[in-house]
Amino acid sequence: MTRHVVATVDEVPPGGRKRVTVAGRDIALFRLGEEYLAIQDRCPHEGASLCAGQLTGLVLSDRPGHYELTRQGEILRCPWHGWEFDIRTGRSWCDPERMRVRSFPTMTARGAELEDSQDAETFPVTIERDYVLVEIAAPAIHDAVVAQRRVLAERIVLLEIARADGGALPGFVPGAHADLHLSGGLVRPYSLVGEPEADGRWRIAVLLEAASRGGSAAVHALHEGDALRVGSPRSHFALVGAAKAHCLIAGGIGITPLLGMATRLARLGEEFVLHYCVRSGDTAAFLPDLRAGAVAPHLRLHDAAEGGRLDIAAALAANPEAEIYVCGPQRLVDAVSAAHAALGLPPVRLHVERFAAEVATGGAPFTIEARRSGRVLDIPADRSAAEVLVEAGIPVPLSCEQGVCGSCVTTVLAGEPEHRDSVLTAEEKAANRQIALCCSRARSGRLVLDI
Repeated sequence: MTRHVVATVDEVPPGGRKRVTVAGRDIALFRLGEEYLAIQDRCPHEGASLCAGQLTGLVLSDRPGHYELTRQGEILRCPWHGWEFDIRTGRSWCDPERMRVRSFPTMTARGAELEDSQDAETFPVTIERDYVLVEIAAPAIHDAVVAQRRVLAERIVLLEIARADGGALPGFVPGAHADLHLSGGLVRPYSLVGEPEADGRWRIAVLLEAASRGGSAAVHALHEGDALRVGSPRSHFALVGAAKAHCLIAGGIGITPLLGMATRLARLGEEFVLHYCVRSGDTAAFLPDLRAGAVAPHLRLHDAAEGGRLDIAAALAANPEAEIYVCGPQRLVDAVSAAHAALGLPPVRLHVERFAAEVATGGAPFTIEARRSGRVLDIPADRSAAEVLVEAGIPVPLSCEQGVCGSCVTTVLAGEPEHRDSVLTAEEKAANRQIALCCSRARSGRLVLDI
């Protein structure tokens, strides 16, 4: 278990709540009196944010298999279908008469009836020196195999990945990614395509990049039957539950995380539009599926070969209350971010997923005190903190090494980081309680880390 500072005690007032993203996990933090509770911020049913849910004075009976409600504590109600969770244990319960808080279909992504409850994960919380800390287990690694491989489009391969023992890989929310442990010791994050399937397999689509650092080439070299290892899903890029509308903008292979989002929104009857920007419709990934399925009425194809470029400002202005999700080349992400700011739209409604980012890791030298390891290390001007820590035998989870995946985000106990990553939010960076060790450095001469 790794402890992460997620807030000061004053940032969550009595009866209040706060949503945080730590180690690739979305967590809803609640304060009831002087007690702090942490629960996963994604309902296992459809991925709605539980932080946007409703707290009621009800809990389940303690008797196994007995679903009578009592007035002994607090229960958390999902804002979508109304699933309820004991906020202390994560235990779930469904009352069919209280479902359909909104008029969504009462079927899960896997086709199971709504009454087939799934518990929500909870996390131990401790208070130290006016800080709230949450303990999170290290992500599991699974032995897997390439069950199927096919060429999806020019330079794009689609892999179907299964657990080696025939069991089901972990479920995920649309927009999540997972690490693939590839040949040569490479670890790279890739988006999981679509929604979870009943067979428990994952699907990833990877573009062979000319400027690849080896990851895409290693994936394209895989064949059916090849063994590999995969990490549990993580998400910094997920749908906002109970939003008024959604605007999805994909550029090229950036369609991969957005495909599952669009599929889920269509199935739930939500208001949304999917803008898909491609160089040529003839080589666009997943286009036949999008045109043939429930997403088709919401699809807006922008084919550059036919002069159909997206008017970004017009797309954002079409519904100022929509949540905006963008994934694609850096120039598209930057253009959407600039247009969003120019229109004066709330920054909290812009959600970005980057596949890569140009980041400079060098800078002024500084010192790191690794508090739990009992080590003090000097970080020279030409090396990253992660490099030095790993060389010293202090484990740092690394994946993208470009500040876009969140694998190496670590708690800062003292000092001021110089943030260079693209995964922490503006609020998280301003709080200076986390640092992406693969790229960020220090504004102060010394950082104390909980590592």
